[in-house]
Amino acid sequence: MSDDSTRMFLYLKKLIQTSFVGVTSLCGDAVKEYFIDIDAGTTISFIVSKNNTDGIPSYQYLIGMGEDIIASAMISAHSKHLTREEEMIVRLFDLCSARVIFQETRGAIRAALESNRQKNRLN
Repeated sequence: MSDDSTRMFLYLKKLIQTSFVGVTSLCGDAVKEYFIDIDAGTTISFIVSKNNTDGIPSYQYLIGMGEDIIASAMISAHSKHLTREEEMIVRLFDLCSARVIFQETRGAIRAALESNRQKNRLN
């Protein structure tokens, strides 16, 4: 694994942990896209799509910045071992998912606290 790959992984990991991560599902959940707007007009996309090749499910992972693909992997559901780069890519997608869950939980907690404040003000 190159130093550039490691630096890119660490940059994306930090970006996911500190940014708002949006998510959208397409084609009945066959395609999921996580995205981060890093500045006006520049978005980093994390796209995973489920495929069925010869009856064997597989997942295609793409990480892109604007129109450029910066990392990709095709991983069979039957794979027992991943390369280091495949592991890094899958880890980034797991981090995106965890970040979305965190954001939703934090939003629900804030809404509940605000609701309690409103009730207390009325009493």
